[in-house]
Amino acid sequence: MEIGLVVFLVLSTLIVFGFIATMRWLDIWKQQRLGGEGVAEGENSLGTGELRGLIQEAMQDVIAPLEERLDLMEGHLRQLPAHEDATRELRAHAPDESDV
Repeated sequence: MEIGLVVFLVLSTLIVFGFIATMRWLDIWKQQRLGGEGVAEGENSLGTGELRGLIQEAMQDVIAPLEERLDLMEGHLRQLPAHEDATRELRAHAPDESDV
């Protein structure tokens, strides 16, 4: 009975290590096929949260000047007279049609 247990353990170990070696070989083959692009061993890569933070920071840097310009335009628009007031002023300063 002990021989069967030893054989089972040896075969299980070989299967696990064979699977790991196959996965590693497929990973190396895929990297070579894609032109060697990827993260080299020992090189750090960005996590999803870090990448999301960098993208949000970049978008805020892009949007901030636009928001400032929109605020300035809104301020200038508020300083303009209302449409009805402007029309009245134009009519008041315009020559009458009877004068022509």
